[in-house]
Amino acid sequence: MYRRNQIWLYISIILIGCFELLFKQRFSIAGVFPDLMMIFVVFFGLFYGPKQGLQTGLFAGFIIDLLGEHFLGINIFYYMSAGVVCGFLGDKIYKESPFTQIISVFFLTMLISKMNIPHCLYTALISPFVFFILEQIFFQREEVF
Repeated sequence: MYRRNQIWLYISIILIGCFELLFKQRFSIAGVFPDLMMIFVVFFGLFYGPKQGLQTGLFAGFIIDLLGEHFLGINIFYYMSAGVVCGFLGDKIYKESPFTQIISVFFLTMLISKMNIPHCLYTALISPFVFFILEQIFFQREEVF
């Protein structure tokens, strides 16, 4: 990943963390809200490999721990693990498929949400839309002449 994209990655993680903190109640349906940070970590793990998944998960977990009420380190471990797992799966699965994206996000969200099925479903069902937006932002298009 280019250095410029790395900077945007870290800025995006901070913005997503603040967005989730400030607007969690507005996007909740029956008290259930999506985990946009998990979608972000899964995306970078799948499309950029285990090293980038680890870095993204480490920073995302750190931001969530700083902004949340959990002990420092618990989310770092969860998100970092999710990023590494997705990084290793990225070469073995068809990552462009919305079905694969939904399944990956669903099972990895279960790791963090302690089997909260509505939370996992909500997060998983919006993941293809978020993946599409992230692809538009972070993928470099090569022009062929």
